[in-house]
Amino acid sequence: MNKCLLPWAAVLAVALMGSAVWAQPVPYTPGRYSWKVDDGEIQLIAARYTNRNSFDERAYTFYFEPTDKKHLYVIPLNGAKPGETVLTTSSASGGEWLFSDLAVQRQGNALYLIKVRQDTKNGWAEPGDLTVERYVLKKGDEEEFPYQFIQKGKKTTPSAPRISVDEELRKQLKNLPR
Repeated sequence: MNKCLLPWAAVLAVALMGSAVWAQPVPYTPGRYSWKVDDGEIQLIAARYTNRNSFDERAYTFYFEPTDKKHLYVIPLNGAKPGETVLTTSSASGGEWLFSDLAVQRQGNALYLIKVRQDTKNGWAEPGDLTVERYVLKKGDEEEFPYQFIQKGKKTTPSAPRISVDEELRKQLKNLPR
């Protein structure tokens, strides 16, 4: 590579890495996502299933892998039982309009999980209760769960106008503590 272009390539690489932090994938595409913590790595496995009736199911499972890579632990929400650790969400029209989803964002040393769900009882275009749940990753019981997502807030807005869950997630991520 030309020596004159090296500084510009480095600037471009840093800019792209910085933009990736803020360009949170909402919704997550199927695959593996990870965040480093002091003693290992938090992993999110995202899966997707779409049926012929135009519903899109998403399943999210969080794991903790210690630095020694000898074990892989499931990360529950608020100390849930191991069988209750897969988070599922649904959307309609092949994912064009989400009814619920989640996002994870790092702020400093904290890792936040935001879940947004809109319950529409009279059809997808109608208003419905909007629920936003905020969780923060905390060290848990070393024997059973080395880490847990602890709920820090839950707010339900009754009969909210039909909104984009993606946009609400982005708004919530911007409002995380700095």
